[in-house]
Amino acid sequence: MDLVIPQLKRILISSEPPSDDDFVVPAIADIGPKDVDGVDYFYFRIMTPKRMLSILNEDKIMDGRATFIVKEFNLDLVEKEINKILEDCIRYSI
Repeated sequence: MDLVIPQLKRILISSEPPSDDDFVVPAIADIGPKDVDGVDYFYFRIMTPKRMLSILNEDKIMDGRATFIVKEFNLDLVEKEINKILEDCIRYSI
């Protein structure tokens, strides 16, 4: 059995946030096995609490799945959080 170690290869964002404290930015994480060229794409969003409250005030509900809530836009912080998640995904292949 081989050990499968997922690795974050790249994060793509659609654009820089227009504001420091009120935004939602769609993003894609390219994740694949370490030492392998292929990746799978994982879609998520980066959002501030101010934008989250604005959505809740309008829609009364929000699906928080695949959402990173941040105080300010910091892609390095998001990358660290994704890497913490990936540490829990290391497994042996069958």
